[in-house]
Amino acid sequence: MENNKIEDPINRAFDIANLQYKINERQTIINNYIGFGVLDRSNVIGKIKDLRKTDTTVGAVYVTQLATAPSIPLDNCLDHQLINELQAQINILQTELLQKQKEELEAHTHP
Repeated sequence: MENNKIEDPINRAFDIANLQYKINERQTIINNYIGFGVLDRSNVIGKIKDLRKTDTTVGAVYVTQLATAPSIPLDNCLDHQLINELQAQINILQTELLQKQKEELEAHTHP
């Protein structure tokens, strides 16, 4: 039991830092595209695919989209479509981050 009390704050802190990293990473890509027209397509496509596989919420949204609308393979997407996908992922990650931060706050106020 004592171990779980120690691990929970560590896991929550790691999850929060990881979500913040993913959000910042995607926002930097978007900012570079908007500001300078620079987009490393293979890097962006890799990040999109990786998050679809590793984040259950992002994966579920992707599967739902596939079921309800035609899909364009990422390699065939225009740059702005890739940017839109990154922004959609940011929106999902921000929601997850808010939930984790809420859990962290509740853990500190209700020991």
